[in-house]
Amino acid sequence: MPSFLLAQAKRPEVEVDVQIYKEVEVRRDGRVEPYYEPVAEVKAGDKLLYKILYTNKSNTVAYNVVIVYEIPKGTKYEPNSAGGEGAEVGLSNDGGKSYKKAVYQKPVNNADTLLDESNKEHEAITNIMWVVKKQIPPGKTGELFFKVIVDTPYRN
Repeated sequence: MPSFLLAQAKRPEVEVDVQIYKEVEVRRDGRVEPYYEPVAEVKAGDKLLYKILYTNKSNTVAYNVVIVYEIPKGTKYEPNSAGGEGAEVGLSNDGGKSYKKAVYQKPVNNADTLLDESNKEHEAITNIMWVVKKQIPPGKTGELFFKVIVDTPYRN
C-alpha cells in the first residue's frame, strides 16, 4: 500500500475536556438572565450546562469527528439544549445502541441549537452524539454543549 494512503488512514488525535456549570438567574437592567458558575453544590431542579471542548492535537486536519456523551445519572436532558458549531446531533434513548438525528432550528449566535422532535422524548434521552462535520485544523478547538436538569442533589 502506498505510504500516502497509510497516512490518510491514521485518525487525528482529538482531545476532549468537559466543563460543568450551574445556571443561576441574575438581574440586569430589570431583566432576569441566566449566568453560569462553576458547580460546587446542586439541588433537585437545578440546571447544569455541560461544555465539551475539543482540540485537534495531531498535525493533520480532523473531520467527521464523533463525540459521544452519556447523560449523567440523576439528571434529565433538557429539551432543545444540545448543539455545537458545525456539528450534527443525534439522541439516543437506548443507552447509545442507536441514535436518532436531531432536528435543528435556525442557528442562534452562530451555534446550532437542537429542536427535539417530541417534547416527551427528552425524558428518556440516555446519550448524545455529535458528528463535527467541519474541518478541524491542527491545534484548533471547538465547543459542544447540552443542558440537564438535576433530579438527585450532590456536592462536588
